[in-house]
Amino acid sequence: MLQRKRISIRKLYFPGLISLALFPILFIVYSYYINLSKIKYGIHAAWGDDSMIKAWAQYQRKPFKPGTFRKFNNDLLTGDEKKDGVLLNHFEQNVRMLSNTRDTVNGFSITFVDHTKYEDIIRCIDICAQLKSKHIAFILYKNKILVWRGEPYSLPPPPPENVCCKA
Repeated sequence: MLQRKRISIRKLYFPGLISLALFPILFIVYSYYINLSKIKYGIHAAWGDDSMIKAWAQYQRKPFKPGTFRKFNNDLLTGDEKKDGVLLNHFEQNVRMLSNTRDTVNGFSITFVDHTKYEDIIRCIDICAQLKSKHIAFILYKNKILVWRGEPYSLPPPPPENVCCKA
């Protein structure tokens, strides 16, 4: 009589097999739960030049010349990692200090040169965008970023929907 060999469970199961199958399923369920596909991250920013500034001034019906309406402390990002890292940390501290005080006279400006790293430019924009709701306004003008305390420039609010005149 032939004896059949019994297949042991140890040969079918490998340690970590459950977690290998379970983690992707948990991630899919969690991402569906928090609507991960609908979350978008981004900063609305555009480099401006003189023609954009003129168009904005006509739209707002106010004269606007960047760099002349505040006293800006100018700094320069050169592309050197150590100096730029210190400068960006100092810039972040100054912008946070500017958002906490009521200083409407001073501002900060960082000029970008050809050797400035892309990540440093993005970090400057990110610092300003994080504090935009705390009365920090910034504009990307030519090869620099200007930051000051004030209401961020935006489009005027839309007119009320139910405006009518009764005679």
